[in-house]
Amino acid sequence: MELLLHARLTGTGTNTDGAYLPIKGRYEVKSAQVVDLAGVAANGSNYAEIKVLGNDQSTALFQWSTKTGEEGALTQYAQAELADQEATEKAILNDEPLVVQLAKAGTGVNVDCYVCVRLVKARSY
Repeated sequence: MELLLHARLTGTGTNTDGAYLPIKGRYEVKSAQVVDLAGVAANGSNYAEIKVLGNDQSTALFQWSTKTGEEGALTQYAQAELADQEATEKAILNDEPLVVQLAKAGTGVNVDCYVCVRLVKARSY
């Protein structure tokens, strides 16, 4: 069984945002995509980070950073695959909320995006 969960994250200036999506059952987070409604330019000091967090609610499973030298700009209405952070040991959620987070650096940037997270049913051992 596969789940697709969506969250809208918005923030202007230094304001951040987050979503806690309830998960019932045992699921593994497999991938995440983002679409920004206005676009976000890459910048070395004023940038945004979009993260899907693991079962400890602090380890990033997938991330997109608009910081120069990282994943880069988000083009308006273009879908981007969040970068896998290789933290598979934290990818199993068992009746735990899925956390999607928007963080900022510097004076911040305006972000208005949708994040889609794909989960699959995980085996019980």
